[in-house]
Amino acid sequence: MAVLRLNAHGDVPLCARHSEQPLEALLTHSLHNLPEKAPVVFLTHGLRYSPWQQGVDPHDRILSAHPQRHHWKAKAWPRKLGLAPDQNGQGLAIALGWHARSSLWQAIGKAEQAGRALGRVADLVTDLRPDLRLGFVGHSLAGRVAMEALFAARHANFRRILLLSPAEHLERAARALAAPAARNVDVVSVLTAEDKIFSLGFAAATGARAILAHGGPQSSNWVDLRISEPHVVDALAQRGLPLAPWQRSICHWSAYLRAGVWPIYRQFLMTPEKLPLSALREIATKPKDTCTLGEIAQA
Repeated sequence: MAVLRLNAHGDVPLCARHSEQPLEALLTHSLHNLPEKAPVVFLTHGLRYSPWQQGVDPHDRILSAHPQRHHWKAKAWPRKLGLAPDQNGQGLAIALGWHARSSLWQAIGKAEQAGRALGRVADLVTDLRPDLRLGFVGHSLAGRVAMEALFAARHANFRRILLLSPAEHLERAARALAAPAARNVDVVSVLTAEDKIFSLGFAAATGARAILAHGGPQSSNWVDLRISEPHVVDALAQRGLPLAPWQRSICHWSAYLRAGVWPIYRQFLMTPEKLPLSALREIATKPKDTCTLGEIAQA
């Protein structure tokens, strides 16, 4: 199964690569042979990518099963999830590109439009195959795309959303969780200490009182997974999901570049029975008999 490539033209989803095939026909063909209850995972990017600019097309880099550019950030997300064409994965990756080569404020507006486009596609997938389980993985400003899609969708069967160092406001996430499409969704927000400067910059630039990088909504279907915390690393290792040490103290991309993270994400999105949200909540919860270095310093 090839990775299905779409672009958001404003809030309108269209086939990428200048395809003249109608979107519904393309989706019908792509979904036809999927097994019952198979995962369909939406993938999208954050700032500085655009499918309309050579050299920064996400479909040639992180959203591709075979990245065409050798770049330290060009990890093949579909392949990491087992959804590359030559991997015979039991699911489908839908890659959504949008124009994020602009100022932060302009990109935020484009991200909202892309979220509405994604919500339309998600509704259409559910109309065509209501048994399929919809997932999402995105980095940084893709958090705005995901929350807008969840809010805008009418009845899409969203099940699992994975946010990597999300750049989004807390109040918008809470609004999204109250939407109809969030009725069965589990959300994991992956947070890292290396992203702190970037998240503080996002909060200052947007005037946000609370952002997801500082913690998500208090909800039974939301878990903040802080993979920089030693107790989280230890708990993941005990489940056979070891994380390699990360060498950079400042990095906005470590949530998808750090060795060992993708087996976690693959289980969460592709085989949820192996890694239920309850298990991730237990992993994320700090044992009562331990404390952080910050807490020690304040004592």
